[in-house]
Amino acid sequence: MNRGERELVREVDALRGDLAAVRGDLAALAGTLGEVAPEKVTALANRIGEAAQQASDEVVRTAREARHRAEARGRAGLEAIEKAIEERPFASIAVAFAAGLILAGILGRSRR
Repeated sequence: MNRGERELVREVDALRGDLAAVRGDLAALAGTLGEVAPEKVTALANRIGEAAQQASDEVVRTAREARHRAEARGRAGLEAIEKAIEERPFASIAVAFAAGLILAGILGRSRR
């Protein structure tokens, strides 16, 4: 065995020793965590659950507010259209007729 091979064997043996020490340390750590962790894991899980519930409640609240705003805007738009139709019924009929002609022209061309 040459010098390089002997050095490699020593390094591998040293790594084996280090790995054995790490295994021992991990086993000791696992034992310690096993004693402490259940309480902390439960507390952490509870905090995460509470945070998730709060986030969910916030999303629901925001969605409801957005829906109410959209409904209010829709109602306001419809009321404005109804008011315009009531104030100018003949102009409204003319606009509807023109829109119908435009749509008929567009749809007629697309079928060709």
